[in-house]
Amino acid sequence: MSATSAGTSLAPLAAGPHRARQPWLWRLQSWLSSSLPIALLALAALATTWLVRQTPVPQGPTEALPLRHTPDYEMHGFELQRYLPDGREQGWLRGVVLRHYPDTDRIEIERLQLRLVDAAGNLLLAESQRAEGPASGDRLTLSGQVHVRRFAPGADPASATPDLDLRTESLSAWVPERRLRGTAAVQFSGPRMKVQAAGFDYHHGSGRLQFFGPSRTELQAPGKK
Repeated sequence: MSATSAGTSLAPLAAGPHRARQPWLWRLQSWLSSSLPIALLALAALATTWLVRQTPVPQGPTEALPLRHTPDYEMHGFELQRYLPDGREQGWLRGVVLRHYPDTDRIEIERLQLRLVDAAGNLLLAESQRAEGPASGDRLTLSGQVHVRRFAPGADPASATPDLDLRTESLSAWVPERRLRGTAAVQFSGPRMKVQAAGFDYHHGSGRLQFFGPSRTELQAPGKK
């Protein structure tokens, strides 16, 4: 007896939901948003490491280089004026060239003319080939064919005869105090008198002139020319 089994027809398995393929632009944006920050951080770390390796190691404290004795500015054909608090002229400096040296904060002047005026109006004119002193100009050392003359009030130095004529090779000038002092040999000419001395001290405010050291004086008789 044979039995025949009925054939069974198997239905196909139902397929799951189909996943649509996303556009490439969307995938690129997704990758950039998730991976780019990490890549940038890694790149920054590499750059920092490279900079540290390239930066020289400090060798300890360094000393500032000394300033060279060269002028930082020059003035040609200059004139500097000084006035008293009441507005009256105290004096002026004039020269061909003025140079300032920053390492010493001092000035050097070529062909100096120094003019000082006292309370009565008497004019003192000092000239020299060179001068140097602090940048303030309060004290100057004149050197080289120094010539000092004093004129009466209102006199023209270009034509008037000075009542004091002094020649030396160097002297110190205190401008605010209107004082001149020299320790080199000096020759003085004044009314009916000539003096040769080892030095002098002159105060223009009071008109007092004092010689010191060995000296020689020549007096001229009144009325003799």
